[in-house]
Amino acid sequence: MKNFYCTFVGIVSLLAVSSALGDVKPAKYLSDVVQEADSVVIEYYSATGKDEVAFTDKLWLERLAGVLERSSYVVRGHCFCISNPQIQLYRKKEKIGTLSGHHGTKLRAYAGQISGDFSVGAQVGKVIVDLAIEKKPANKAPEPTPGSVTPRAAEGISR
Repeated sequence: MKNFYCTFVGIVSLLAVSSALGDVKPAKYLSDVVQEADSVVIEYYSATGKDEVAFTDKLWLERLAGVLERSSYVVRGHCFCISNPQIQLYRKKEKIGTLSGHHGTKLRAYAGQISGDFSVGAQVGKVIVDLAIEKKPANKAPEPTPGSVTPRAAEGISR
């Protein structure tokens, strides 16, 4: 009975996502949402627990948008799992989308008209996770080297 229920829920969610998309093209739509973002928060698990990194790197956003736009999307049933890293996209401090990779080949996307799980393939799944992992140290300021001028100290330097 449990298997029947899981199968039934999977089919219903697949049909709901398929009909909700209508004429929306996930590749272009998600790419546009990413390009509209002005900041990103990535949540991930580290040795110390759940961490997050926040940044406003436009070049990184363009890279992510490019990967999403070049991918093909096949609607899949919701797998009921939670995965990290989660990429949260913001525009003027309002969340406009969340992306996360699942099982290395799926993308879960919640952004306006797009909501659900998509098969995007192992290569795209890996690039999305790699881009997220790349930003883990983004909030850590570099340690000053001996003789270097810190930004705060540079404020007092006159030209």
